Amino acid sequence: DPSSLKVIAKAPVGKDPHEVIASTDGKFAYVSNYGGGRYNTLAVIDLVAHKALPSIDLGPLRGPHGLAFVGGKVWFAAEAAKAVARYDPQEKKVDWIMGTGQNRTHMVMVSEDQAHIYTSNIGSATMTFLEKGAGPRDWNETVIPVGKGSEGFDIAPDGRELWTANAGDGTVSVIDIAA
Repeated sequence: DPSSLKVIAKAPVGKDPHEVIASTDGKFAYVSNYGGGRYNTLAVIDLVAHKALPSIDLGPLRGPHGLAFVGGKVWFAAEAAKAVARYDPQEKKVDWIMGTGQNRTHMVMVSEDQAHIYTSNIGSATMTFLEKGAGPRDWNETVIPVGKGSEGFDIAPDGRELWTANAGDGTVSVIDIAA
């Protein structure tokens, strides 16, 4: 309860909960069970009933990390699989996967129109920009070198720049998105 700061419910979420994202309607929360790339589940919490639901087994998509909830779906980085993927709660399945080819694909951000996806890749010291192409399965990928250990990132309010924090060398990289 944000007004009293009292805990009103607790729910089990797995061995190594790392990130959490709520559905747009606020009814469910999804938690990545990371394990340094060993684990492959998303915990699901019913926020209305205050209880855990069955976990989502992601199969070979190990190391789920950064989460986003866009278009009614859960987007996540699969760090050990070098990929970004999307889980459809209605269909109860992973319905889209895109490899990055980069080491430790870590965080993910998805535009509201789902036409642009951004990921940080810690081990490769890069950012990956995925842009929807003309066909339904056509994606353009741009890999941009940044500082060592690129992890957290955000897009400037005007949408022109992406800033990423590089934990490995203590720098911040600024990328002109249009360029």
